[in-house]
Formats: sequence, C-alpha cells, structure tokens
Amino acid sequence: MRRVPLQWMARQAHGLQPVGVRGTTLVEVLMAILVMSVGILSVMSLFPIAFLRSVQGTQLTNAAILKQQAETAVDILGLVSDDFIPQPVNGAVTRCVIDPLGFVDRPNAPQPLNLRYGVDAGLAPRNYDFGPAALPQPLILLNGTPFADDERDTPLRRLGLNGDNLYGQPVPPLRPDFFIAPNDTRNDILRFVALPDQFDTLFTAIPASLNLARTQATFDAATIGDALSSLTAVAGPLRLVLIDASGKRSLIRERTPTTAVAFSPNTIDWTVPLPLGFEPLSEVRVESQDFRYTWMLTVRKRGTPGGSLSEIDCVVFFNRPSADPEEELVHTATFPTVGPSIPTNEEELTATVNLETYPTPGRTAPLRKGGYVFDPTYARWYRVQQIISETAMQAIIQLDRKPPQLPPGGNLTTTLVVPRGVVQVFPLDTRRSTGR
Repeated sequence: MRRVPLQWMARQAHGLQPVGVRGTTLVEVLMAILVMSVGILSVMSLFPIAFLRSVQGTQLTNAAILKQQAETAVDILGLVSDDFIPQPVNGAVTRCVIDPLGFVDRPNAPQPLNLRYGVDAGLAPRNYDFGPAALPQPLILLNGTPFADDERDTPLRRLGLNGDNLYGQPVPPLRPDFFIAPNDTRNDILRFVALPDQFDTLFTAIPASLNLARTQATFDAATIGDALSSLTAVAGPLRLVLIDASGKRSLIRERTPTTAVAFSPNTIDWTVPLPLGFEPLSEVRVESQDFRYTWMLTVRKRGTPGGSLSEIDCVVFFNRPSADPEEELVHTATFPTVGPSIPTNEEELTATVNLETYPTPGRTAPLRKGGYVFDPTYARWYRVQQIISETAMQAIIQLDRKPPQLPPGGNLTTTLVVPRGVVQVFPLDTRRSTGR
C-alpha cells in the first residue's frame, strides 16, 4: 500500500492546495475567455442572418400565393382577352400594364398621368421616341377597324377595372365582370389585387356591459377616452374581434357594405347578434386590414394569323407606393456597354443607365443588387445581378438576361424604371386567343 505523506494530508485538511499540484494561470483563463467569446459571437451573428432569411422566405411565400390569385383573375375575367386588350394585327405587338391600384390611386391627376405608365423628370408623361427606326408602329384592331398605335409615344397604357379599357371603346356589355370598381373605390380594388395577410390593432378594451340584443358593447368612458370616436374617421376595412369570458372562443364582425360596425364615444354596435351563451365578453378588439402585398400585370400581346399570343408578367409588390408618380420615373439606358471593367461575355447583359434627377431633393434611384428594373418601352422586367459602378448621374448595371430586341453587334437605346418594393416577378403561362 502506498504511503501518503503527512504534510500532504495536513494541507488538505486545512483546505490548502497540496504541494506539487499546479493551478490555472491568469493567461490560461484569458485564453479560455477569448475562445469562448469567438464562439458566442459566431453564434450571435447567425441570428440577424436567420431573421433576414425568414423575412425573405415569408415575402416569397406570400408573393407566390398572390401570384396564383392574379393568374386566376386573368383567366376568370379574361384580362388579356380581345374584349379587354384589342387583338393586334399579325406581327404587331400591343404592350400595356394592367394596374388597377395604380389607376385608382390617381383619380385627380391629369388624364395622361393616370392613363399612362412612366413619367419624365418633370412628372409629365414620358416621350419614348428614339427615332423613326427605333420601334415599330403597329396597328391594333378596334371592332375590326385598324387603329394607328404609335408605341414610341405611348408604349404603355395603364388599364384599370373601372369599366373602360382605355383603347377608345368601353368594355362590351357582354363582360360586366370588368366592372370590379365602377366608382373607383380604392377599398374594392385592394380587396381584388391585395393579399389580406395582416391586421393591425386599433383599439382593445374590456367592455363594461352588453345589451340584451347582444349587438352593442358599452365601455367605461373614463378608461377609453376618445379612442372610439377616432375610429369613425377610419375609411378602410375594419373587423371587430369579440372574445368570450373564457378567452378560448372568439367571433368576428366585419364592417362591410351589408354588415355595419358603428362607433360612438363609448359604444360599439354591430349588425349580427352574438349567439346565446357567448356573453359576458372579456375583450373587444378593433382591427384594420393592412394590405401589404399587391399585384400588377405587364402584358405583351402579339398578333398572329387568326389570333394572338399574350406574354404576361405578374409583379408582386410589398408596401407599394403606387400613388407617388416619382416611382415611375423613366431613365434612359443603353445596351451593351463595352469597357475595361466588363468581361466580354457579359457585355450584352450590361446596361449604362443615365439617371434622371428626382424632383424631390435628395431622392435617388433605388438600385440594388437582387432588385428589379422595368423597361416600359418593351414592357420587360430584368433583375440586377451586379452594380458595376454608380454615380449621381450614371450607373452601369449587369442584368440577368439580355433584351430580345438587342441587335447583333449593335447598341439598343431603351428606358428603365427602378420601382420600389418589388418582391418577385413571375412569368405566367402564355395565353392564346383565336380572335373574335
């Protein structure tokens, strides 16, 4: 048996470090803290990236859902039919924007502003004329009669859903479903082109009592102040969320043209009574619908023998500022650009953009990598792959594809709009029409 020294046992009994046993030095502690800090910081850096990817995933999911709704509307309402967009003659192309929200957001604007997409630096309708040979001058048919349509001056019409297709003739009576909003009501348009994905709480409180008819909740005026009175000025869609005493059941009453929700300084009234046994109420909430995702369509309709082919792009926006004409400011662009900083195989994908000065001081074109630009001359969308250089007056950008109109070995002068809030651009299936 090994003998334990008495000195070692004595030091251990007094709580002292045994002789010959080495402790941890300050340098080792600091090194351990350094290694641990690097690991913690690495893990923490993943959180903002994960949050950003989560937001992007949510936006793309909602955009895909809204794209399906837009595609259904195209087929049900026949938005690219010859009744809505007249059939071009064989070989001609008619380009337009089906933009119900953009159309209704400008009811008081001068007519060319709300009927056309794209404005110059003075916020006047853009003149797209780049010379007699730059673009064709196709003919479209209106009730079988040729109608001269100079695409250089008005390349894009903005079509709404208010009963007029803006091609010089009203929508035929046989298609009354075009009259989605005959009175240009923005709420009706939003319900048609938007995704109702979020509600914001405007008011929440515990009611003091419920009337016998179960159609009115009364609140303590000293508690809520003038919160209810301010709701009378809210014009958008509202819903009333009524929660029972258990907190496990709730009912919704919406304010619609047929089911009213009325507010007074200390009461809320609704039309449809609550069912028996649903009282008392533990909470009443008033929520407004926030239409954050909306769609717009860009159409290129080509005449073919005995019919037409329509190429459609569905553009999904997030919080689109469609009432702002500066969002449609047109910049001139040239393809391709040859320069020492651009590889030869990428020249056809590169555009030099002459940036216009925005009327609002300090405002610039929101160019960004991964964003979208729109060519209103040819009604085509491009994605920005890279910003090669950018100044206040000019930007050189690389796009995801070259324009189909780009002549071999030559330059193409066209236009670009840099809109804000574009989540995704979805090419829809080509629609074929056999003519009228």
